[in-house]
Amino acid sequence: MNIVMNVVWIGLGLFLLTYSYSLGVGSLHVAGPGLMPFLIGLLLLVVSLCLGFETVMKSRTGKRVLSTDKPAEEADEIDLKKSIILIVSLILYALVMEQLGFVIATFLLLAVSFHALGVRRLPALAGSLGTVLACYFVFTYLGQRFPPGILRYLGMY
Repeated sequence: MNIVMNVVWIGLGLFLLTYSYSLGVGSLHVAGPGLMPFLIGLLLLVVSLCLGFETVMKSRTGKRVLSTDKPAEEADEIDLKKSIILIVSLILYALVMEQLGFVIATFLLLAVSFHALGVRRLPALAGSLGTVLACYFVFTYLGQRFPPGILRYLGMY
């Protein structure tokens, strides 16, 4: 089951990379609408490849290679419902980023992801809002522009 889920996560990472690249990643000084989904897809792909490597090595040697913080039986359990929620939310994030804009799309992605991973509602919303605002202000300070989405029509961007 771990190998199947790794293949699914690798596939999702590749999907995010290709789709976000088609949106336009932009450059270092002028971010395009696909920059954030591209970075998320890249991170997802790297983590999935590392976990896939660990799964293959563990099946060959019987020992965990990359992480030792959890017992093998506990680490091998996969919550299929959480995985599906995260996969669907990442796909939707890539699809609606340009229409909704960075602030709204990222806030929704983080809120759903935090809540799916077991964080209670209020801390999930607070963490999502804090993360989005921090990213927005740091990257705005660096001169980056995010996709405004519907905020442009509301006169808020």
